[in-house]
Amino acid sequence: MLFSDLDLGRRLYREHIAPLIRQRGEVLRSLVKEGIDPKFVGLASFGMLFAVAKDRAFGAGESIAGGDGAALAAQFNRVSTGGFAREKRRVITRERSDGQAT
Repeated sequence: MLFSDLDLGRRLYREHIAPLIRQRGEVLRSLVKEGIDPKFVGLASFGMLFAVAKDRAFGAGESIAGGDGAALAAQFNRVSTGGFAREKRRVITRERSDGQAT
């Protein structure tokens, strides 16, 4: 958990971070599609936010995420609520129209 002391990292995760992740999953339960575990959604969103935070903190001028906070929040919400993949029908149509997979 980013600490030189493994026991401290475990305790921090188990006592503080994991409960927050589980709570986020419970908050999202009514929005999550059938067959997807809300706790996993909480964990996945935590992972995305953690990665963006580390990128912004340590990437300096070479941040992968780029953009301002509002733009990143909007993009995170779009990915979290609608996914990132194109609709299958659109992909098939595009493949047929230009002859190349997208």
